[in-house]
Amino acid sequence: MGTATSKGVRLIAALALTLGIGGFGVAAPAIAAPTIDPTAKGTLHLFKGATPAAGTSSDGLKLATDPDGPIPGVEFTITPITDTDADPANGTLDLTTPGGWTLLAQFQDLGGTAASLLASGTPGPAVVAGPTGDDGWAVKDDLAPGVYVVTETRTPAGVVPSVPFLVTLPMTDPAGTGTWLTDVYAYPKNDSVEATKTVNKETANIGEDLTYTITGKVPQNVGLDGERVAPTAFAFVDDYDEVRLNPEATEGIKVVSDGTALTSDDYTVTDRDGVLVVELDDAGLAKLVDATQVTVTFKARVLASGDIVNAAQFVPSAQVKSGMGELADPTDDDDDAVNLPVPTNAVETVVGGAHLTKVDAASASTLLGGASFRVYQASDAGLTTPVAIDATDDGLLNPVSTWTTNADGVVSIDGLAVGAYLLVEVKAPVGYELSPTPSRSPSRTTRAPPT
Repeated sequence: MGTATSKGVRLIAALALTLGIGGFGVAAPAIAAPTIDPTAKGTLHLFKGATPAAGTSSDGLKLATDPDGPIPGVEFTITPITDTDADPANGTLDLTTPGGWTLLAQFQDLGGTAASLLASGTPGPAVVAGPTGDDGWAVKDDLAPGVYVVTETRTPAGVVPSVPFLVTLPMTDPAGTGTWLTDVYAYPKNDSVEATKTVNKETANIGEDLTYTITGKVPQNVGLDGERVAPTAFAFVDDYDEVRLNPEATEGIKVVSDGTALTSDDYTVTDRDGVLVVELDDAGLAKLVDATQVTVTFKARVLASGDIVNAAQFVPSAQVKSGMGELADPTDDDDDAVNLPVPTNAVETVVGGAHLTKVDAASASTLLGGASFRVYQASDAGLTTPVAIDATDDGLLNPVSTWTTNADGVVSIDGLAVGAYLLVEVKAPVGYELSPTPSRSPSRTTRAPPT
């Protein structure tokens, strides 16, 4: 029996190293408490707050004051576990017997965690506590004596799920009275997150590159020993404007954690039909244990005029990632949806254009084709630097700096940054002379000076 138990517990410990982390310590009775009544029921009180409960012990008692920032709308799944593995020879987690407490203590002493116990043990019927109210509390009563794994399974956007943790019902009274606590209070350590997005230009020409920067806060979660743990997933999702942007036409993506650049071995970049996904791999996640934020920077070339508006999505945990499938669809139209990615603020870049009509000086109804123009910034009084923009939509630079009116006397200069311009005639229509006066035009429809 001793040998079989040793092997079983060591196997669980090995699984614990690879399958996850716990977040709530459970101790075997330190004194000879009265026998547990197997028919007695207990109540679990769970608090979810935006501020980690600093200094909160896992003794099962209620704090004198609730932590700051209660979060409503969180649900917990409470799963009873009857043994540490499927081998009946190793015993069960029957807490009405000393053997059950001993097996639990052995499991934890060898590094067992809530996640590994949930994966390798035998679960009973799970129940749900919550959602939490405005005060941050969720309560579940009528729980039989036993070992439970508590997991957050519904979390509002912007809130990081707490690490799964173990709790026993009942717990020994830490006051040393030799009694059991049937009302157990738990304060899962957790954190809230946020993400922001910026763009370097409010307006641009076609063919210019925009630089986007997305920054996400690293969740400050802790494990069973009270130390920081790496996020279970970390990704940025950017549903960019495929008609007006081409991120593949520019230099590669840069990922930086607290000022230190991550390597290409730390993350994976994919473009899924116009949705750019930057996801940290295991090596990158391991580097976030002590990090505070991660920044992703990428460039995209402007392909067409119009308002370029978008926001990114931030994925701070595996729970959120699982709710997004392959991360290809960062939106969710379900008002009741939970475990959603964290949206950034929206950014906007406007790309305009100018339209001119060339007419005869003596007859405004006579429209003139074949007149060519160059465009200058209105501030370029010396007309030294003509504006050149990319007239193609392939993302490659093919700059054009001269535009010619068509048979209807119209020229459209599409893809100008919003602003004031001088349009200078450089080639007159056949039979006409150059107009001596530049046309001053904003990026909108206008009429050229008559010839």
